[in-house]
Amino acid sequence: MVSATSQTNANSLKLSAEQQTKVAQLSATNAANADHSYTEAEQTLLKMPTDSYTIQLMGSRDKNDLKDLVKQYQLKDTYVFETTYLEKPWFVLVYGSFKSAQTANVAIKQLPKPVQALKVWVRPMTSVQNAIKRNS
Repeated sequence: MVSATSQTNANSLKLSAEQQTKVAQLSATNAANADHSYTEAEQTLLKMPTDSYTIQLMGSRDKNDLKDLVKQYQLKDTYVFETTYLEKPWFVLVYGSFKSAQTANVAIKQLPKPVQALKVWVRPMTSVQNAIKRNS
C-alpha cells in the first residue's frame, strides 16, 4: 500500500524530472541563439517597430554589390542583413524605417532614379525581422 506521503514524494520527483528537462531544453535553445551573433545592422533592424516598413533596394549573393550601390549613390540610412535564397547565403539591402507603407512609397520617389529603376519595393519590417531570425 502506498501512503499519501510516498505518493506526494513520487509526484515531487516526477515534477523535478520534468523541470530538469525544461531547463535542459532552455539551455540548449539559449546556447544555439548565442552561437549566432547578429551584425550591428541586423541588431538595429530587430529593434525597429514591428509595425513599420522599410524599402528593399537590392539583394545579392555578393555583399560588395550592395556596398558599391550605397557608395555610388551616397545612400544613408541603409542596412544589410543576411538570409538565404535557394539554400545559399543572400544579402539584402534595405533603406530606412517608415511608419506606413504609404510613407515608404513617397520615400521611393525621393531615391535616385537609377536606384528606383532597380524595382525597389516596400517591405514590412516584420518580414525583415523574421528573415533575420530564420537565418540565425
